[in-house]
Amino acid sequence: MVNDSGVTLKGEASSDIIYLSEGKIFTKTVIIPFSEELNIQKAENICFSVKIKNARLVLSGEEDNNILRIELLVTAYGMITFTENQKLLSDLFSEAVELTEEVAVIDTRRFLFSKKFETGISTEAGLEDNMLPVAKVLATPVSRNNLANIIAGNDTVTVEGLIVANVLYLDEEDKVGSVQVELPYSIMLKAEGITENMLLNGEAVASSVTAKSKGNIIEVKAELKVRVDVFVKGKLKFITSVIEGEAKAENPSGISIYFAGEEDTVWSIAKALNVSPKKLLANNPKLQNGVEKGMRIIVFREKKL
Repeated sequence: MVNDSGVTLKGEASSDIIYLSEGKIFTKTVIIPFSEELNIQKAENICFSVKIKNARLVLSGEEDNNILRIELLVTAYGMITFTENQKLLSDLFSEAVELTEEVAVIDTRRFLFSKKFETGISTEAGLEDNMLPVAKVLATPVSRNNLANIIAGNDTVTVEGLIVANVLYLDEEDKVGSVQVELPYSIMLKAEGITENMLLNGEAVASSVTAKSKGNIIEVKAELKVRVDVFVKGKLKFITSVIEGEAKAENPSGISIYFAGEEDTVWSIAKALNVSPKKLLANNPKLQNGVEKGMRIIVFREKKL
């Protein structure tokens, strides 16, 4: 959220608590809201991801009236973009002398927009032969979520990665067991406005992972939230220095006629005819409305007799 004083980062952290009370195992999901003011004064587009880096559970209170306190270290990282105008010299010419230019070319990446997606994935995991069937699933914490690739297509985005979750459960003898389950994914999503030559970055979060027992089989489902940041690549050319050379030979023609090409501009025509844009427009007022392919352009030159 962007406001006059800066940027406010708001969200909720979810934590599953599994505890033993009077010989029985219980689970509890706790939702912890957070809000943080970030000292960012210049921002047009903001894309942040928030993750729980460390978590600690503290038990306090009386023996028959416990208090559970959860301490989370939440980290936020992301991208902030803003527009800043800078003047660069990309082309020049002189009517009087030849010019030698030194040019630098750098690769650029320009942010366009972000898109958000939500999708579901599922898998099944089997218990080993020496393990008792599952009686009750207690919790399914995510231990890892790796986003491996984001691939741009024409109006599509393909996200590839792996979610690793640990399913904690009670077996038929009320003993606690666990099994690690992997959910690989490769999902093509519809994304209007994206083309295959664009550059993509982003983040994927497993917002909800649940498991269901089917005896010796555990079915695991995950809700995947994906943010894709879209960039376009290009090259920036600019002149770093100019050296003046010899004087140009005078054009002997009193009149020059030029027929505009499809890519021509007032600047490119002025450069080709070696006249100032101001003089070109004075001789051809119709250029004020733009250059059209095949347009007949005339320049008159003064000659001393």
